Amino acid sequence: MAVFTNSVSIISSSRRQRVIDAAAEVFSQLGYHGASTRAIADKLGIKSASLYFHISSKEHALEEVCSLGIRRAISYLDEAEEKGAGLAEKIRHFFFLQSQDFVAHADYLNATIHEGRYLTGEAKLRVAALSAELRAKLDSMFEQARARGELHGAITPQQARFVMSGAIRSISEIAASGRPANFDQIMPGWTESVIRGFLADPSDG
Repeated sequence: MAVFTNSVSIISSSRRQRVIDAAAEVFSQLGYHGASTRAIADKLGIKSASLYFHISSKEHALEEVCSLGIRRAISYLDEAEEKGAGLAEKIRHFFFLQSQDFVAHADYLNATIHEGRYLTGEAKLRVAALSAELRAKLDSMFEQARARGELHGAITPQQARFVMSGAIRSISEIAASGRPANFDQIMPGWTESVIRGFLADPSDG
């Protein structure tokens, strides 16, 4: 299992992963205000006291859930960059991984979209810092594409990032509301439409 790191505690064991998975499910089903550490413990079939070896509070659990989704998106973008291909192939690879993630981790997605607003203080700042890291990586990808002459001249790297972020958000909303039967058919066309809008020469895609 991949291990992702940041200022939030490391998810470093299968047991801890099960705890965060259970928290995502509880937040998705009950909402932040309806959820409790007891409900998370009950989902796992353990005593509440055992839960505190892994999470210190309900908000800590929500922070972990929100953070892991962003960390996975960052890792997918890094993987796309490491492919060393052109902009079109990087975007295809990223959206493929991200769309699969949305399907496989629907509870995380629901919790982040609908309950993440309840994070406060340092937890909110840490999640915001992760989001800023993802935005910076997107900016870098498009800046490099512009330097190679791949990015359409009428689009700045920042504008391209806005479009990309909007596409990610829209796809996540579709997945969170219930994956449609033709989701696998929707994604390729969506991805290609985004790519064609970015490229200086669409035939390069």
